[in-house]
Amino acid sequence: MDLRQRTLKFSHVEQQELVSRLLELPAHDFLEVLRAVFETRVPDVESRVEQKFFLGVASIKPKLTPDRLQLAFQESGIWLQAVPYVNWNADVANDYVVPEGFYEFGRCSTCQIDLISSQRKAICPVCGSNVPLT
Repeated sequence: MDLRQRTLKFSHVEQQELVSRLLELPAHDFLEVLRAVFETRVPDVESRVEQKFFLGVASIKPKLTPDRLQLAFQESGIWLQAVPYVNWNADVANDYVVPEGFYEFGRCSTCQIDLISSQRKAICPVCGSNVPLT
């Protein structure tokens, strides 16, 4: 038994079952499950700075990049964006679309992190601000 297996709190079979269940979830349910976990779990409870988990997307030298987003690219060709949460408090009933891909972009005006989402009304996963995306 290797170190990784000894440190797990559940068996390899249980881990595989959990992974299988997560992979079966529709995208919007998967994101909501991660939101519930990431909003309560912290990377290092003893850290002297506030830390948060969040879901992100790394775009690596994409074929097509809108001109307005080209400036956000780092020289390395890698662009990191956080996936915001759906703002259920906003009037999303008429606007909500089941996520099929991330086509809404923006930047949080509070913490300046780039965001990518399937929805136009979002909550920044880093600072909790309401962010309109386009």
